[in-house]
Amino acid sequence: MPKIYTDEFKQSALELLDDGMTQKQVCADLGISKSALQAWVRDSRLREHGLEPSRDVESHAPRRQR
Repeated sequence: MPKIYTDEFKQSALELLDDGMTQKQVCADLGISKSALQAWVRDSRLREHGLEPSRDVESHAPRRQR
């Protein structure tokens, strides 16, 4: 089960990146996975362009062939 992080925590991580820390440093300092941080960065960029990130897990899962 994935960990749930607050919006404030995610914003703090993004601010550390904006301040010049590398993704590797932020992940190590905050104890988060690189994939989680990359998803937060992607979601932040989408919002900057006026788009709302999808929360539909099915849309991100690979489709199975029958």
